Parts: sequence; C-alpha cells; structure tokens
Amino acid sequence: MIARVALKPTTDAYSSVGSASLFGAELPFVRVAPPGLDADPNIAPLSPTDPRVVAWPNYGNVVTGVAIVSILGGTNLTGRFWVFDTSSGKWLASGGLITLTVGAAQGSLVGNSPRTKKLYWQTTIVNGVVTDLFYGFG
Repeated sequence: MIARVALKPTTDAYSSVGSASLFGAELPFVRVAPPGLDADPNIAPLSPTDPRVVAWPNYGNVVTGVAIVSILGGTNLTGRFWVFDTSSGKWLASGGLITLTVGAAQGSLVGNSPRTKKLYWQTTIVNGVVTDLFYGFG
C-alpha cells in the first residue's frame, strides 16, 4: 500500500491546493535468489517483459518515484537501476552504482513518464554468499 500527499501553490500567494491519495494495490516487487553478476541490459538484450523487469505502478499520474533494493546474507552487493525508454527502445541507467549491505534497504530516485517505462536492477559486484536480492518500488 502506498500513500501520497501533495501541496501545490496557486496563483494566490496566500492559498494552495492540497491533495492526498491512498492506493490499496500491492507494489511491484522482484526477488532474485541467489543473485549473480548481470550484463549491461543493452549489450545482452533484456526484454521489457522479462521476469526481472518491474512494471511501473499502474496508478495515478506517476512521474517520479523511489526504487528500493536490499539483500539478505553475504557481505555486500553492488549494482544500479535501469529504466526502459519506450520511445528509443533502450535501457537508461538511473543514477550511479549502489552498494548494499545486509538488512539495509537502499533507494534511488527514478524518473518516468506515466506507465511508459520499466525498472531493472543490474548486479555488478557480489561479495560473500548473498542469498537473496529484493527490489521494487517504495
């Protein structure tokens, strides 16, 4: 479940418009057990319909969001999020590399046109026996 609250100023400097929404749908989520190294999704072509690809949440006029990733077991894991650009047919890296430690969820702000892109996590380094990788929208 996700809650969103927004405050938008109007042309009157002393007033504003507020809105709040509560979405009862489960957020998209992926589990990879055990995670291994992944190739660049543009070099080793990855389909937007692959099970490792998370669809953008299908509600509201979502323009940006936060993707969350975490691991269980092992020492640490490094990787990055990619979003699929429908118009170009290419995967675009979203932010820099993120290093994960056990039990600490890490996030990355990702940009998106409503319901036109999809999310993928590319693992680049695995240290120790990482047993589970989880990612999706937070």
